[in-house]
Amino acid sequence: MPRDVDFLMRAPSHEKATVAAGFINDHQYGVATTQKLNGEHTVSVTIHMAIQQHVVLSVSGFMECVASLFGLDYDGWGCTAQKHQP
Repeated sequence: MPRDVDFLMRAPSHEKATVAAGFINDHQYGVATTQKLNGEHTVSVTIHMAIQQHVVLSVSGFMECVASLFGLDYDGWGCTAQKHQP
């Protein structure tokens, strides 16, 4: 069942977070937003997708590459558990 999956990246500065989020949004890889949480800049990328292992691993690996490209730290992914509705 497809659902919204969030991928989190931690940035050393507001500028790096904004540039990375702009890149993600410009290429429509997901919906990226920036936040400052507890003094730390983050980029959250939301993608509506299936959570089958091979799909999540591929997208997670891609997000790791994007984070590395912009000097961010990739912190992983998460989603809300859902029950299939017939």
